[in-house]
This record gives sequence, structure tokens and C-alpha cells, in this order.
Amino acid sequence: MIMQRIKSLGMGITAGLAFGTAAIFIRLLPSIDSNTIAFARLFIGFLGLLAIISFKKEFRTFVRFFFKYNWKRIVMGILLGFHFIFFVASVQHTTVLHATIFVNTTPIQALVISIIALKIKPTLREVTSVILGFAGVLVIALAEFSTSSGNLVGDIESLISATLIAIYLNIGADLRKKIDTRVLMTSNFLLASFAVFFFALPVQGGIFIPLEYNVILILLALGLIPTAIGHTLYVASVKALKPYEIATITLLEAVSATILAAILFGEIPGPFSIVGAIFIAVAIFLLFSSTATTGE
Repeated sequence: MIMQRIKSLGMGITAGLAFGTAAIFIRLLPSIDSNTIAFARLFIGFLGLLAIISFKKEFRTFVRFFFKYNWKRIVMGILLGFHFIFFVASVQHTTVLHATIFVNTTPIQALVISIIALKIKPTLREVTSVILGFAGVLVIALAEFSTSSGNLVGDIESLISATLIAIYLNIGADLRKKIDTRVLMTSNFLLASFAVFFFALPVQGGIFIPLEYNVILILLALGLIPTAIGHTLYVASVKALKPYEIATITLLEAVSATILAAILFGEIPGPFSIVGAIFIAVAIFLLFSSTATTGE
């Protein structure tokens, strides 16, 4: 059990780092609408995972599983689809740092949902790690508000995106323990892409993907790195972790995205951002030490 938990923490950290590339790829697509980017990201992620399981027994499992609809899987697909729509929109409407900071308020939201809906009783160390990680995000956010002009609409869109993924994590907790992760995420990505597509039809008349070579490459990278790889590891890790623990680990998204944004777009973080990053690192350390001391 200890080794499984350590493995899950490792997958969560990898997912957090992969997530950090998403905002960068989105920023490199300024002329494409959020619905189109979200759809392309999800559908490419679906195709990537489908290719991986096509020659394995999981493919037959996926086919059987996909046609066994229930309300929980449909809701998860809708939540995931709209999570991507709102996150993409937030990156387009505010700074990379603001978008990744506010989407990572998920730990607090997931913790509250877990306590209220799932009756989970976190340990003091787990609560401390979540609060400390969120404090790191808050320090960075306060510093940014005092030195830059993040767009309020984008910030709200990012908060909504965080709420949707927090609900998604809690609703799918039991499915993640019963179904192979690749099968579950292949199904989730396809259902979520359907949700985005049917939402885009009345809103903008459909999905429109330009055929420029560089755009296709960026969309492929967005669909494979933070989506197929990042979200699959993200969901797989929850098999041995509580929803708000893995959400805390993915605070790494804000750190890696900030570093990449500084290099590529000149969005240089101030000293408070560094302090916030240290808080996040300490929160992750507490989760690792919790693994060693509790033996869970």
C-alpha cells in the first residue's frame, strides 16, 4: 500500500508538470476560440489514448464500457468538457499566472466537497498541506493583483473551471477504483468532446479548426502532453490518494506554467511568487512525509 501511494504521488507530480504546458500552448493559439481549442484538446487526447489501448485487451473493455451509459459517466463528461472550455477562456482573458493560480483553488473546493458529500475525514497533516498549498497560491495571487492588471472575467472563468474539476473528481472517485484508468479516460475524453461540440453548435455554429501546419502541431501537443498524459496520470493517481491530495499536488501547474511564461512571454514573477512556490513545495513535502508516517 505504501509503494502504491508513493507511485500515485509520483504520477500526480508528473501530471502537475504536464498541466503547466497547457496554458502556454493555449497562449500560442490567439486566433482560435475557446470551444474549438477545448474540443481539439479533448478529441486528440481521446485519439492518443485509443491508439495506446487499440492492440490490448483494454480496447474490448473500452467498447463494452462506453456503451454502458449511466448518469455519473455522462455528468463527468459534461463537467470535464466545460472545465476545459472555461480554462481555455481564462487563459485567453487573463495572465497565464492568474489562470493557473485560480484553477488550482481546486484543493480547497475538493476538500470541502469531500467532507460534505463523501464524509471523508482528513488528517490534520493532510488539511495542513492543503491549506499551505492554497496559501502559496494566495500569496502569488495577491502579489499579482498589486503589480499587474489581471482581467476579472478571466479570473472568474478560471475559478469556475476549478469548481467543475473539483466536482468531477469527487463524482468519479468510485469509478476510478473499478475501471482501468486508460479505459475510463478514453471514454471521458470522448464524452467531453461530444459535450463541447454540442455546446458549440448553438453558440457559434460548430467547431472550426484552421489547417495551418503550426496550429495543428500546437493542438497535437496540447492534446497529448497536458491532456492525454497529464489528465490520465491525474486520474490514475487518485486510486491511492484522496481527491484533494492530488489536487494539491497539481498546484505544480502554477509553478511550471509561471516559469515557462517568464521564458516565453516575459511574465517575470516577483519575490512573492517565489515565496508562494516555496509554500507549494512544502505542501507537497508534507504529503510525502504523510506517506512515510501513516503507512497508508
